[in-house]
Amino acid sequence: MELKKYFFIVVEFVSRIQMKITAIILSIAVIMGCFAYSLSYFKTTDPIPEFNIIDAAKQREFGAFTVKVNTGIYIKNFSNFDIIRGHFVVDALVWFEFNSDEVMLETIGKFTFDNGRFLKKSPPDIKIVANKTIATYDVRIDFKSSMNYHQFPLEDHRVSLVMTNNFVTPHEMFFLVDNTCFNIAPKVSISNWRIRDVYTDAGYTAPTLDTKDENKTTTFPKAIFLINMEKAGIKKLLVIFMPLYLAVFLSFFSFLMSIGNVIGRFSLAASGVSALLGYRFVIEKMIPEVGYFTTTDSIFTMLLMINFLVFVWQLLLGRSFPAKPPPGFKSPQKKLDLFEMLNTLVFLFLLVLMTTSSGIFLLQ
Repeated sequence: MELKKYFFIVVEFVSRIQMKITAIILSIAVIMGCFAYSLSYFKTTDPIPEFNIIDAAKQREFGAFTVKVNTGIYIKNFSNFDIIRGHFVVDALVWFEFNSDEVMLETIGKFTFDNGRFLKKSPPDIKIVANKTIATYDVRIDFKSSMNYHQFPLEDHRVSLVMTNNFVTPHEMFFLVDNTCFNIAPKVSISNWRIRDVYTDAGYTAPTLDTKDENKTTTFPKAIFLINMEKAGIKKLLVIFMPLYLAVFLSFFSFLMSIGNVIGRFSLAASGVSALLGYRFVIEKMIPEVGYFTTTDSIFTMLLMINFLVFVWQLLLGRSFPAKPPPGFKSPQKKLDLFEMLNTLVFLFLLVLMTTSSGIFLLQ
């Protein structure tokens, strides 16, 4: 009996509107903290192009007569930068440093990009420095980069350019590149994104021409140029998530209303569901067109389920609780207390469920 007594005391304490408001404020603080933590570190799951690294052992295998060509890229501007579709157009200077006695300029000039095409390619600008030939090409490249949007819009991204020369093998020539050879103009304009750092590597690929015969392969030298991009603001984050959570908390406010206000509680819960369903058509235009669930889809589905449970509960409670006690109903206060207790328990359960689920989706 003592345990039951204390239980009802706790429920009565939590049922106070001040405690419910405090619980909602704590929930908002936790969710905002999860958003802030998720935005505080760099994270991307974009794939890195696959290739074979040319290490010291591989260089010995190729032999001492294999030509080594230093290369690099200077990006002047992004004519198009569309992260959502993974489509980019870049104006750049591509340069090569080599010994003209070892490899011909015509061979060097046959470079291409695996994931793009040239919109413009100038004749090479030739300079001779310390017995080395430096050939610079002014190019405009239209390319696509593979993107992973599972954590949209909380994710960062990695933009990749893959340069290759399909007219030589790595036994004849391979590229040498390092991060100092990949530079971007300091005032390049990229909307909503900021360049974090760059990464380069070189190697070769060996595609199999016939799966039934492993000896039928060919090899090409490659140079990989990666740009790590991080979000420059939270505008899109607010536009997507703030209306979603406001609609859910609108439904939760129905728990703050008098237990006897059946119509008011039901209308508020129904408004939250309607707002969520209507806003889905808005965010559909902002999210990438992919076949898997993004973080936005997961959170929207979770909030819609929570909102629907609030709606169902208020509907059931409205049908069970008599707004006007019928004749002969002797103890309306006892039933009122019971409904208030159940209403509070459901409120706490759904609030904790929403907060916990939000944290899981945001921190994964």
